[in-house]
Amino acid sequence: MRPMRSMRLSGTFVVVAVTITMSSYASGGPVAGRSRHELPAPAQPVTLAQAPAALQAVVRRSLAPQGDAAFQQAELAAKDATTDDRFGWSVALSGTTALIGAPYRHSSRGAAYVFVRSGTGWSQQAELTAKDAASGDGFGFSVALSGATALIGAPYKSSSMGMAYVFVRSGTSWSQQAELAASGAAAGDNFGRAVALSSGTALIGAPGRNSSRGAASVFVQSAASWKQQAELTAKDAATGARFGRSVALSGTTALIGTPGNNPPGSPTRLTGSPSKSLSMGAAYVFVRAGASWSQQAELTAKDAAAGDEFGSSVSLSGSTALIGALYKNLSRGAAYVFVRSGTTWNQKVELTANNAAINGYFGSAVSLSGATALISAVGQGKFTGAAYVFVLTGAGWSQHAELVGSDAVSNDFFGWSVAVSATAALIGAPDKDTSKGSVYVFAP
Repeated sequence: MRPMRSMRLSGTFVVVAVTITMSSYASGGPVAGRSRHELPAPAQPVTLAQAPAALQAVVRRSLAPQGDAAFQQAELAAKDATTDDRFGWSVALSGTTALIGAPYRHSSRGAAYVFVRSGTGWSQQAELTAKDAASGDGFGFSVALSGATALIGAPYKSSSMGMAYVFVRSGTSWSQQAELAASGAAAGDNFGRAVALSSGTALIGAPGRNSSRGAASVFVQSAASWKQQAELTAKDAATGARFGRSVALSGTTALIGTPGNNPPGSPTRLTGSPSKSLSMGAAYVFVRAGASWSQQAELTAKDAAAGDEFGSSVSLSGSTALIGALYKNLSRGAAYVFVRSGTTWNQKVELTANNAAINGYFGSAVSLSGATALISAVGQGKFTGAAYVFVLTGAGWSQHAELVGSDAVSNDFFGWSVAVSATAALIGAPDKDTSKGSVYVFAP
């Protein structure tokens, strides 16, 4: 049984593993270049999920008064999983429904899976594939979910022109409703690299468009049809900025990450050389009035530095934005919270993990729901990966817990994708089990 880390809670270290003596030592393979027989055989800690039910109840009761623990509820896998599917590459969550992308399935035709929760149990409801699927499309590279509507990106379709697909649920059945393509699409746009969905409005990123200046397209639903309403671009668009690399949508506000961008006055702006050589990054806020969209703000980190790639991941909840910069500080990473007041956005706090490590890549993926933020560090522990829950209280934002998979091993890439709601967190580990992939569900 492999050793697992304890769950870290704000202000204290609470061990949710119990140590028992094992009759033999088991390992997932070499550690730091050493083979299994070179390692000592100590008593191994057992995670809470692996402990007897009675002991789990005791530990849960002892933690309950603190009100800040999260526990693994389930590990999801596709019924027909095969090597290199990378199930969990992308995840989305809406109510009791989860949507999970596996873009490398079937020679990278790709697939997306719907799971539904009943009580504390999860079951697979459907496997979604595009009607016109072709090898290399990457369907499932990005996913979004709003109620009974799913949006799924296939950014490598048609010479990487890209496409996005809308599916709808009726009862327990899902069917393809629409295939979305940007007007003026060209090879290499990577339309569908990132997607977001909110109440009949879809936002789809195309970071490769126009020499990787990038763009994002807005589509709106009318009955069973979808029409493009706008194409969004940054006012100060520059070659290599990759506007649309990440997108988020909340009501009539859109947030678009541009990790290759550089602030005015930076060397690349002054010399005109490709902006991706600096890659400080930025994120842009657009708002809709009627059927028109306009840029409201350009957000940058106060401590921006070359190579941070601020904007590589974004999330939006009402008037609060969460923006990842996974290469910050020798790739320890950081995430930033911005809040809108009127039409002005201000940076409120920079979040980092309590145990941040070089090449941990904190900010790899981010998700925000009300006063709860979920931020992953996919490189933590030799790419075992970890995800961190932060909560907003009267005292500000603070780390609430560190989440790891109950069967975590190196190179799982746990945290490659994340989604959080008031009742659950989804965390993808697409390289789990010879890259079949898994998704872990945690509950408060």
